[in-house]
Amino acid sequence: MDKLEELCYTCDRDNFEFKYSSMLTIRDKEKLLKYCKGDRVMEEYAKETIELNNNDIYKDIFTKEKDEEIIRKSEIMYATDRGIEEGIETGIEQSKIEIAKNMIAKNMDISLISELTGLSIEEIEKIR
Repeated sequence: MDKLEELCYTCDRDNFEFKYSSMLTIRDKEKLLKYCKGDRVMEEYAKETIELNNNDIYKDIFTKEKDEEIIRKSEIMYATDRGIEEGIETGIEQSKIEIAKNMIAKNMDISLISELTGLSIEEIEKIR
C-alpha cells in the first residue's frame, strides 16, 4: 500500500485513469486532498468520496477487497502503459540503428547519417 501511495505522488499527474484509481488507495483524508490539489475535478471527487465514506449507508460498498481489486487493476494498467511506452522507444531506437547501418553500407558521410537519424556520431561509430 505504501508503494502505491508513493507512486500516487510521483506518477505522471496528467494520466487521469491512473490518477483516479490511485487516489482510491489513499486512506488519509488530508493526504487525499493534498494529492488532488490543483485539479478542480479531482478535488470535487475527493470531497464527495470523503463524504460518502462518512455515510454509514455506503460502508458495504467501500470494502477492503474492492479497494484491493481496484489497486491491482491500477497497478496493472500503469505497468502496461509503461511497458508499451518503453517498447515503442526501444523500437524507434532499433529502427534508427538499422537505417544507420544501411546508410553506412552505402558509404554515406557519418555527419549526414547523424543528421538524418538523430544518432550521435559516437553511436554511429560504434555501429561500424
